[in-house]
Amino acid sequence: MKCVFLTVAYNAEKTIARAMNSVLNQTYKDWIYYVVDNGSTDATNDIIQRYARKNPKIKAYHVDVNDISTYVKFVKKILDQQLEAEGMCMLDADDAYVPDFLENAVKVMKDPDVDMVILGTKMLDAVSLEPKGVNVLSKSLKIDKENMGDLLPQIHWYFRQVWGKVWKVSVMRKYDISYDNRVWYGADTILVYQFLSYANAI
Repeated sequence: MKCVFLTVAYNAEKTIARAMNSVLNQTYKDWIYYVVDNGSTDATNDIIQRYARKNPKIKAYHVDVNDISTYVKFVKKILDQQLEAEGMCMLDADDAYVPDFLENAVKVMKDPDVDMVILGTKMLDAVSLEPKGVNVLSKSLKIDKENMGDLLPQIHWYFRQVWGKVWKVSVMRKYDISYDNRVWYGADTILVYQFLSYANAI
């Protein structure tokens, strides 16, 4: 199962290396990584380009002017370019994945009914990396259209962000992924719920 990671970064010179290293250190190796500098005014683009020169699995891009719709534009670009990809993972420039994130997710994705895998989150202080909280369910759940309404109160937090998930690409190709420029907050949540409306199970 080939997967594509996507990071869109803006003025993230202090954290982008950590994010990129977390992808490079994945124990599951069948992936390619799109990293986009979204008009940064600091050294973010220089760092991204340096990593890309060292690793051919990293596809580096630069956008001249910061644009909130860049994320959606590059999701569409990946869908157009990576025709063999089966999974997509998004990662914010100030976050990181544990090394077995993708390996564990791919195991669950072997269930043909599962269109998205969501894993738990550990929250750390941005500077000291001291633990600040954990958001993990007490047990694994398989959620479909039949039980979604009953389970939503305990799982809605996991649907607020695009990261921490593996999205099945074949489902993403079923609908028009778009960005509404009237939305300035919560666009990532809209993307998740848009996907869920087409998914069989998560």
